[in-house]
Amino acid sequence: MPYNLNLPEQFNAADYFIDRNIREGRANKTAVLCEERAFTYGQLQENVNRFGNALKSLDVRMEERVALLLLDTEIYPQAFFGAIKIGASPSVSIP
Repeated sequence: MPYNLNLPEQFNAADYFIDRNIREGRANKTAVLCEERAFTYGQLQENVNRFGNALKSLDVRMEERVALLLLDTEIYPQAFFGAIKIGASPSVSIP
């Protein structure tokens, strides 16, 4: 039995996990908890965009690898999805 998946021509995980939540009215909902710090989807989106734009200013292009050496904090999803959002491929190492 064939499946009709209706897959999009292009898929961006940052759009799905971050921007979609903004579009659906969850900008003020908590997206990330790290110890006593909490970040909303709106704050996360702002920082994801900031990180993505910083990578673009360094001439990082689609499909290029970006090495991320990060502690497991709230910075991780910002950097990871920032790279994903511009089409780069994050290579993650958590010490």
